[in-house]
Amino acid sequence: MFSFKSILAASAVALTTTAAYAEIGDHSFRLALSIGGKNAQVASAEFFAEEVTRLSDGKMSVELFPGAQLGPDLQVISGLRAGIIDATVTTTSLLGTLDQSFNVFDIPYLMRSFDEVNAVADGPAGEVLGEIAENNGITILSLHTGLWRNLTNSTKPVTTAEDIAGLRVRTLQNEVFIDFWKALGANPVAIPFPELHSALETGTVDAQENVDGVTVFAGLVDVQKYFTETRHGAYVGTLIFSKAVLDRLNEEERGVIMAAGASADAFWAKAYAGEAGFLRSKVEEALEVSELSDAEFAKLYEMSAPVIEDHLGKLDPELVGMVQASIAEARQ
Repeated sequence: MFSFKSILAASAVALTTTAAYAEIGDHSFRLALSIGGKNAQVASAEFFAEEVTRLSDGKMSVELFPGAQLGPDLQVISGLRAGIIDATVTTTSLLGTLDQSFNVFDIPYLMRSFDEVNAVADGPAGEVLGEIAENNGITILSLHTGLWRNLTNSTKPVTTAEDIAGLRVRTLQNEVFIDFWKALGANPVAIPFPELHSALETGTVDAQENVDGVTVFAGLVDVQKYFTETRHGAYVGTLIFSKAVLDRLNEEERGVIMAAGASADAFWAKAYAGEAGFLRSKVEEALEVSELSDAEFAKLYEMSAPVIEDHLGKLDPELVGMVQASIAEARQ
């Protein structure tokens, strides 16, 4: 999905020549993951690591640290900016803590299909976001989607927009999500992911909102009772690398990292698509599933409209224009 010109150019570098290999030194990198187990996110990160090894003829390697071994997400991102941690897979939701421009992907119901998300990421807005990331000490290697965020809770079936009111919903440390749940009458609580399972188990919060993969593989289905397909935002994952670390590499070594990221981007899309049916079956086995009618979705759209307007108003008007143009084109 993601195709910065720089990444595409790096992908075309002739890394298979003997001369190119001669310029590549021995390097080992650490890649942090908030979740572990066998799933699309981990498999795609493993694919990236394999590509780095392949493209460097075994001179460069990436070691995965799943299950938040290197710390919670925001701590890891800080580590990347400082050049202490090399890479991670996170979400644009958390990059919004660095620059609110990344919140454009999280504004609820702004983009209502994966085609719209892809159009924004692959278009002029994606180029601008890449530049913003560089200015904040990180390099985006991949943006990928294919999963929707949905709501689970331990209190009651949610079959109407009004049912959300009063729920204590764990959400990300991101003002867009916090404002969204407040607009729906919920009580949002920002809790780092490693603390989420315990918070649900002890009743600190009633509910959480996540993609099905996280809900299943992090064992959140074990501490929840009800699932509602709210599709309130697409999960936009991102593979990012420390700019400080990249800057210490030579041109050929940077080319390996960039090309591996471009290859992993396509792998991610296929991995998520292949996993979707399996994940939903696991959700249905563990939780009582509710679906919202078109009329209830219309209510949610209306309730979230002020949040959309407010947060678009906080972004650069030129960027907003790019986003809206890409969405409009995708809807034609």
